[in-house]
Amino acid sequence: MTRAVTRRVIVGLLWLTILIVVAGSWSAGAARPYDASAPLATYSDAFGAGAAAPPRVDLYGNEVEEAVGDYRIDGRGDIFERHSPDTEVTQLGAPSL
Repeated sequence: MTRAVTRRVIVGLLWLTILIVVAGSWSAGAARPYDASAPLATYSDAFGAGAAAPPRVDLYGNEVEEAVGDYRIDGRGDIFERHSPDTEVTQLGAPSL
């Protein structure tokens, strides 16, 4: 009987420790506010506006152009893409069989 009680106490303390650690890390992550209006850092930010940046090429040697939109972070911390007003984003139609 004593072994069963000791085992239950140990398992209960482990669960309590896990709960405290998870609750602490959850609240620490939620304490940081996100600014959805601020864009993420871009390639040109690293070199500054007036500095001559090296040419950007992909793995195949093609020159990479500057993006038309930018990426932002919403209130939940998810990344989303914000397109320029001139970019047409096509809307999908209703699914059909």
